[in-house]
Amino acid sequence: MKSKPRTIDEYLAGVNADQRIALEKLRKTIRAAVPKVEKCISYGIPAFRLNGRSLVFFGAWTNHCSFYPGSSATLKKFQAAGDRKFFEQHLAEDFTFSSPLDVGLDRAGYFARCWPGAGRGQKFNFLRLIEHDDEVVVTYEMTKPNGDKGRNTEILRIRDNKIISVEVYFGWDLVPNH
Repeated sequence: MKSKPRTIDEYLAGVNADQRIALEKLRKTIRAAVPKVEKCISYGIPAFRLNGRSLVFFGAWTNHCSFYPGSSATLKKFQAAGDRKFFEQHLAEDFTFSSPLDVGLDRAGYFARCWPGAGRGQKFNFLRLIEHDDEVVVTYEMTKPNGDKGRNTEILRIRDNKIISVEVYFGWDLVPNH
């Protein structure tokens, strides 16, 4: 009988090479995004805790890898959009932001154009997170305090654990309670 892994390193040693590479990159991304995160094995798969509560989990399965959200209370605290210092420390000095409305904004332009509404009670539900090489594709739904909902997809490019560019593709307004 195969023994259960006690550490993330033991878990990763037991998966195939392609999955190990993908999950190592994911682990590195999580640690870069949340330096104070605690690593552990929970429910038999790698997990990360923040302030003693589950933040995220990941695992390797027969034909795929998976990424799971943890405690909703922890995620809500972590996703409290508005922590500008957190975002500033994760953006490269040569960061650029592009969307259908703004092409090639630098850091200062990004914060002036995109940041004023952040942290005012928006809630985010992440629907898709796909990592490939130096890019991460994220699709999320945002609910504003007034109940209006929208969906966006973003492509983030990463270099040396810093976000060097974001391309936002505005989704659409969603029907309330959808």
